[in-house]
Amino acid sequence: SLSDDPARKTARVRVFLGSDVLVVGLDTGPLSTRTRQLWYEFFLFSTLLALVGCFFSWVLHRYQLEYLNRTRVFERELARQREDAALGRATATITHEIRNPLNAISMGLQRLQIEIDDLDEEYRTLISTLLKAVQRANSIVTGLRRYAGPLSPRRCPVRLDMLIRDILTL
Repeated sequence: SLSDDPARKTARVRVFLGSDVLVVGLDTGPLSTRTRQLWYEFFLFSTLLALVGCFFSWVLHRYQLEYLNRTRVFERELARQREDAALGRATATITHEIRNPLNAISMGLQRLQIEIDDLDEEYRTLISTLLKAVQRANSIVTGLRRYAGPLSPRRCPVRLDMLIRDILTL
C-alpha cells in the first residue's frame, strides 16, 4: 500500500511473523521520478521518430515525383522520335517514288537533246525548259528529304571578327 502523505510517497509492506508484524517502507520518490523521466524520454523519442519518418517520407515523395517527371519527359522524347522516324520513312518512300519517274524523264530529255540535231529552236527551248522544271522538282524532293531526315550537325571553323563585321554591316 502507498502512504497517503502527499509530500512523501512510500510503499509499505506488512509481513506477519507469527504474532509480530514487520512493516517495511520504501521511498518511492526516485521510482516516480524515473518513471516520469522514462515517459518523457518515450514521448520525446516517439516524436523524434515520427519527425524523421515524415522527413524521409517527404524525401522519398520528392524523389518519386522527380522520377515520374523524368519518365514523362523520356516518354515524350521517345514519342517525338517515333514520329520523326515515321515521317522519315514516309518521306524516303515518297521521294524514291517521285525521283524514279523524274530521273526517267530527265534521261529521256537529255537523250533527245543529244541525239536529235535537226530540231527546231522552239523544241530545243521546250526541252531545255522541261529539263529545268525536272531539276527544280528534283531539288524540291531533295529539300523535302533533307527536311524530314535526321539532323546531323557539322562543325566548321568560324572567324569571329568576320562574323561580327558581317553582323555590324547588316
